Amino acid sequence: MPDALAGTLHFLKGERDHAGAGSVLMGNAALMGNSAMDLCAAIGRAEKRIPPPLLAANIDLERSERGPMRTHVISFLKRLLGIHHQSGVEPLASMRTVGWRRHSYWVPEGLLGPESVCYCIGAGEDISFDVELRTNFGCQVFIFDPTPYGINHFAELERHVEQGKPFSTKAVNHPYTYDIDAASLARITFVPTGVWDRKTVLKFHDPQQADYASFSACLFQDSDKVVEAPVDRLANLMAELGHRTIDLVKIEIEGAEYRVIETIIEDRLDIKAILVEFDEVYHPRNKAYHFRVRRACSRLRKAGYVLVHSTPNFKRTFLRRDIYDRLRARSS
Repeated sequence: MPDALAGTLHFLKGERDHAGAGSVLMGNAALMGNSAMDLCAAIGRAEKRIPPPLLAANIDLERSERGPMRTHVISFLKRLLGIHHQSGVEPLASMRTVGWRRHSYWVPEGLLGPESVCYCIGAGEDISFDVELRTNFGCQVFIFDPTPYGINHFAELERHVEQGKPFSTKAVNHPYTYDIDAASLARITFVPTGVWDRKTVLKFHDPQQADYASFSACLFQDSDKVVEAPVDRLANLMAELGHRTIDLVKIEIEGAEYRVIETIIEDRLDIKAILVEFDEVYHPRNKAYHFRVRRACSRLRKAGYVLVHSTPNFKRTFLRRDIYDRLRARSS
């Protein structure tokens, strides 16, 4: 590894987050370009936080478009801007995966039990995570999805379980077969209402992509297949269902996660864990999506949540600080 890059990586060990540099750079047009050199120049102009070894080496980024150097430099820049998937993560020692492959999340051990109430917002045609909350922990699970994919998939699962027949997801590669009995499935409540920032009727757009069964109110606006469905604010739905406290909320709603996160913060909802998939990683509206994700995560941290896990695709687990401290003390 070149000395300059080694110095850069050493510098990163002691630098978790450069919020000052990031805030200055957010408005810099150079960030919207593809050139790593433009990014370096923008960072240098905005705030002199590039470590001397990197500047002194005068690295030719043009020649390092391929290979490990480019990967390391891009990783460095993302960490500097606070948009790397590991930026701000404070991991817990004991966590486990729940759900199947892309639809799985990391859940802290000791968080959930039979008395736990879990809201799973967004279903589509894979509710492996939602079902395993019930089968693995005995939780009371409520699934929210107003679209045909989610409604029909849950109805099919109910029908197969009632008939004692196996039922699998429709994934082309690596389908998931549900393992749940009728008694456990009866403890899962399906609510055919979406979650938004107010009570209304929204248009949902079908991406019409193979092996992608998820309507969206925010993405796929050019789709010619649209349905209208009811939505409501999360605080209203909690009140209707008689819940003042939620142990876990999963948000997987194709670009609408930003609005729902804002309502959770604005309404000061009593939620212990928030698990969210930032869908723009898969379907970006533009190159600024990294900063929209960063802003949403920063808002959650300021509201008292700790980021305890993140995948490279920005599926993230947040814990309220008091819960984080309790679980961390238990595992130490």
